[in-house]
This record gives sequence, C-alpha cells and structure tokens, in this order.
Amino acid sequence: MTATEPDGAAASSRIDRRRLLAGAMACGALAVTQLPRRSTAAPALPRFAATAAAPDGGFALCLIDGDGRISLQLALPGRGHGFAWHAASGRLTAFARRPDRFAVALDGADVAALRFDAPEGRHFYGHGVYSPDGSILYACENDYDGARGVIGLYDATAGYARLGEMESGAIGPHQIDWLPDGRTLVVANGGIETHPDYGRTKLNLPTMEPSVALLDSRSGRLAAQDALPAKLHQLSLRHLAVDARGRAWIGGQYEGPKTDLPPLVSVFDPATGRLAALEMPPALSARYRTYIGSVMASGDGRLVATSSPRGSIVTLWDIATLQPLAHHAIEDVCGLAAWGDGFLATGGGGDLVHLTRAGAEPVGRHPLHWDNHALAL
Repeated sequence: MTATEPDGAAASSRIDRRRLLAGAMACGALAVTQLPRRSTAAPALPRFAATAAAPDGGFALCLIDGDGRISLQLALPGRGHGFAWHAASGRLTAFARRPDRFAVALDGADVAALRFDAPEGRHFYGHGVYSPDGSILYACENDYDGARGVIGLYDATAGYARLGEMESGAIGPHQIDWLPDGRTLVVANGGIETHPDYGRTKLNLPTMEPSVALLDSRSGRLAAQDALPAKLHQLSLRHLAVDARGRAWIGGQYEGPKTDLPPLVSVFDPATGRLAALEMPPALSARYRTYIGSVMASGDGRLVATSSPRGSIVTLWDIATLQPLAHHAIEDVCGLAAWGDGFLATGGGGDLVHLTRAGAEPVGRHPLHWDNHALAL
C-alpha cells in the first residue's frame, strides 16, 4: 500500500529482507522465463531491472516494463543486489549480495545469461559500472584477507575475464559511479571490515572509517578523499547518486546506538573535495530508523530520492536547495530507479510505484519480494 505520509506504525506484514536468505537456489544453469512481448505497434514504455526473492525461496533478476509487467524473469544462483548498465551496448550485469561471489551478465537483446565470479580472495559488494564505451566493468570488491577495498576490472568484450584491480582508498567500497567527465570514479567506502568466514558479521565497528573517494579510472590513482567528522565514524557510507551538478549524494547506515539521530544524507562536491552532511529534521531522521537503503537521481538530475526499508519511507530532495520536497510511504521500500523527472520505487511487499513531486501512483504488485535495488534501462 502507498500513501503520501506514513503513520509511523510498522506494518505487521512487512518483509524483513535479512530473513530472505534461506532457500537460495543451487548454483548451476540459469533458467530464463521470457514472457510474450506486446504488439510492436504499442508505444514504447520505460524499462527497469530489479532483483527479487520468489515465494518458492528462489531468487531472480526481473526486467519490468513501465506498465508494471514483468517481461523477463531470470533465475539467479543466490540473492542479488545491484547492477551495472551500459545503454549503448545493452550490457547489464546483476551482482550478488555481499559476501557472495557471482555476477550474471546479459548482453543486448540476447537473453542468454553469462555467469562469472570474483576471483579467490575477493567477493562482490553488489554494485558496479561500465566504462563509457561499455568494454570494461568496474566492480566493488572486498580483499577480505587483506582487509582492503578494491575495484575489480573485467573485460566485457571477452567473457568478463578479469583484467586487474585498483584500490578504492578504504575498506568496504559499496557503490561506485562516474562523474560527468567520464574519467573520474566516485566511490562510497562503507568502512566496515567483513570476512566470509564470519558471514555478514561486522568486525571493526569501534574503529570503522567510512569515506568518499575519487579515483582516476585510467591510472587507478586516488585523486581525492574525504570523511565526515570523527564523531560520525560509525555512519557507514554505502549508496550514492550523482546529480545534475556533478555532486555525489551519499546515503548512510548507522552502526551506533539506535537512539541517535545521525545525519543520514551527505553531499560530496568534487570541485572542493569536501563531504558535508545535510541536516535532516529530527522527525524525518527518526522515520528513517538510522538506515538508508538506496539513493537515486532522477533522469534530469534535478531530484534525488532516498529510501529506507526499515522506515518504509522515500524522500524526494531538491538538489538546488538541498531540502526535502516530499515523502512517500511504501511497505518495505528500498529499490529506486530513475523515471523521467521522477522514480520507480519497489517494495518488499511486491509493490511497484511511480513517484513524482506531485504524488505516488501504483503501477503494479507482484507475488515477489523486491530486493534492495532497481535500475532504469
């Protein structure tokens, strides 16, 4: 269900994403279900990608039309997380959720899926980007024995053979994106040390050091890096989106006391190399329950959306004023994709919702538990 303002009560039927791991499908052949296409005479609709957990306990990558219809459903060998997409070539990669090692790639109109894996000693963090020409995939990874973050490079033209890696500048590079120059990568380093031997246990909460870094994609050089004040060292910087002014909006997940109200949204300005936290009204911060799950810029870059599955809330922000414009309540919402001057939001209860400044319009509902992220194709 959706509303323009949540009532603050937690719905008893809300899906807990962290309890969806049981029943993951065994690794092996990837099954594809391609549904019949509409008549070619029908007007073109936007298209989106999202991962989901199915009622049978399996996991899937879905392609979704703007009318809410699922046009392709691809079984994944485990729980998915985020994506990389290259529009000109039609290359799409879905990454496993940390600490898994698989990724699944689709190439253009070909629905045959290619699985590839992070090398031994590395696992994916769930996000990546393609190079501007689509030939190289940059993936956020954990060198877990070395306790350092790296960006893995894969050749998208040769079966995603690994080309090498560059350091991310800190532990836990979670999400990565391009600045407008097409050369500089911005990385949100979450700062949390993990190791697959301990599952998803966070090993360094007292000493974590989150940061935002700029990397030169050609040399691998760390071009700039900044962090929030030391008192916010437990605010893990996870997800990001680049706005029309070339600034990176960062969403945080707080590992400190749940009674705190930390500033969960920050903006990194590449022109100055500085990261600054935005002041969230206490009432709004409380509704986020110390957790932002996704950050997305609208297609025109003039709005940014932030979501919290814990609080079942999405906020739309004006990049010119750095102020919130509107709030929407969607059950267990997390996934966000650009849709013109608005967004598609996906909820763990199966909802697909079109969000704009003016309001929220339900698009569809499916018997799936939509996972953390969505992407406009």
